[in-house]
This record gives sequence, C-alpha cells and structure tokens, in this order.
Amino acid sequence: MDVWASVSSGEDGASWVDPRVLRGEVLEEAPSSIPATYPGRQGIATGWWASTTGALVECGTEVERRGAVFLDFDPSVAGFAASRVRLRWQHEDQRGTVAPVFFARTCAGQRLAVVHPPRPGTRGRHEREALHVAAEAAGWALRELGPPDGIRIASLERAAAFRFPEFDDPQVRTALRKTFSVPRPLQDGVAAAGLLPGSNSRAYHLLWTGDLMTDWSRPLLPTSTVWTSTEDT
Repeated sequence: MDVWASVSSGEDGASWVDPRVLRGEVLEEAPSSIPATYPGRQGIATGWWASTTGALVECGTEVERRGAVFLDFDPSVAGFAASRVRLRWQHEDQRGTVAPVFFARTCAGQRLAVVHPPRPGTRGRHEREALHVAAEAAGWALRELGPPDGIRIASLERAAAFRFPEFDDPQVRTALRKTFSVPRPLQDGVAAAGLLPGSNSRAYHLLWTGDLMTDWSRPLLPTSTVWTSTEDT
C-alpha cells in the first residue's frame, strides 16, 4: 500500500508528502477553531475547552467531542489538538483518504494519533492499514476514540461541567481530601467539610482533577460514594 500525508485540508492543490516527513512534528499543539457548518454536513460542529491545555479543541461531531472528554480526563495525556493531517492511500486499483481525529502527547512523550474505530468492509480495512503505515513511518501510536456513550461518559461529562479553574480552591481541596479520606456519599462529605449548601460543584471539580475518586461505571449522583485519591495530584 502507498500512503501520502498532507498537513493541509487535503483538497486539490494540497502538498502530499511521505509520512516520514511528519516524524517529530508537534501536531498536538495545532491551533483550533470551530469547524464551519454547511448544508448536508454529518454531525455537529462543536468544540471542547480542554482543562489539560487551557485551549479549545475542535470537534466535528458529538462522537468526537465525547472522545475529547476521555482524552482530557486521562492523566497520562499531556496535550492534544484536532488533527490537521489527512492521509491518501492507494492499494492496487483502490484509493481513498482517511484522517486521524486528534493528535495527542503523553506525559512520557509518546505521540498518539487518535482515530475512529475501523469501518466494516474492505475499505475500512484499507483505511486502517493506511493509518498503521503512516503511524509507523511518522512515529505515532494509534489509539481509538473512547466509547461514545454509556454510563461512564455521562458521569464524566457531569464532572467535566465543573472542570474550569474558577471551581479550584486550594483550601477547599484540602478540606475535601481530608473529609473523603473515609469513603462516603458526595453530598455528605461536602456537608461534613463545612461547605455552604450547593457546593457539590467543588467535589465534582476534584473528581475531574483526580483528587477524589468514584466508581465511574455507575451514574455520578450526589449520593455516589466518593473517596480521596491515594496519588499526589
């Protein structure tokens, strides 16, 4: 299979190069903007403010936005951005294009190309092969988007609503970490810490940052059991 890469839109006139040219390129820090909408577009043009970087990440669909939630919550990810790379592939008499959704960098320095799960059929297999060829040439590891729905993403999104810096307070953080050293329902711990009514948002923020823990396979509610993380965040 032959594979070429472009860092532009991939339209006519784009410059296509060997994927090896992209080895070492800092693709996870690309500038972002909300994609333009147009009649017939599949999905919702949206964006995600990433607490990991403090920057807006472009998302072309709701599935991609939810994938951004997983990346933003992952403590092993140091940064990520919408992909500006498109791949063109040719296998015998078949040809096509495919693109990663995001590029990310882990805290260990590994670069990730975050991709959709493979489509069924021969074309889907060729697209995945093209991604593997490019990843090997450019020094990326492939990672699939997180699950697009389910209890876990719904719970993460509830905590993510309070991911913003205005919910961070060092004194509250200390008080809640101490209170939740013994597992207890979220709302009970907030009350035991002496916080004002309606302060559950502070606990949700600390769940997002990893200072507090819960069972993410269960719905996140004010009655959910919460405990202090044993890791130094």
